[in-house]
Formats: sequence, C-alpha cells, structure tokens
Amino acid sequence: MSTRSEQSKEPPQSWTAARKRAVVLEYLKGQDTMAGVAHRHRLPVQTILGWREQFLREGVAPTPVAERRESLRMQGIQPMQSRFSGLA
Repeated sequence: MSTRSEQSKEPPQSWTAARKRAVVLEYLKGQDTMAGVAHRHRLPVQTILGWREQFLREGVAPTPVAERRESLRMQGIQPMQSRFSGLA
C-alpha cells in the first residue's frame, strides 16, 4: 500500500482501475468506514461513493473500458449540447 504522501500526488481521475477497485474493496470488506477510507486516501467521500456505485452496477470498479466509454460519452455530449443549445 502507498503512503499518504504518495497517494496525494495524483488526482483520483488518473488512478488506475485496479487502484480504484482496491479503495472500494477496503470499504466493502469492512476494513474501515467510508470516512476512514476517504481520509486515508485523501479522497472526497463522493468520489468513493461513485466508484462504489459503478463497482456494484458493473461488478467491478471502474475499468479502463468503462472509463474510456464515459469519457467518450461526455466528449460527445458536450459538442452536441453546444450545437443544439440555440435551438430551444
């Protein structure tokens, strides 16, 4: 496990799927409270909650494929919103 100083160097958006999965599993296995896990990893509780929801929905923590799919979805939505915003 990394030290707190190592963990705080990278924003959670750049964490690997395996690292996110490990954080989610710490909570799900009852190793600590949600607040404790968040504090130890210097993450907002909401970030872990999002990862947990994705883990429960997909059966795994965010995978590279799921992360890429979401990224592409958001990239596609933003240009579409700007194109159609003047039509309403």
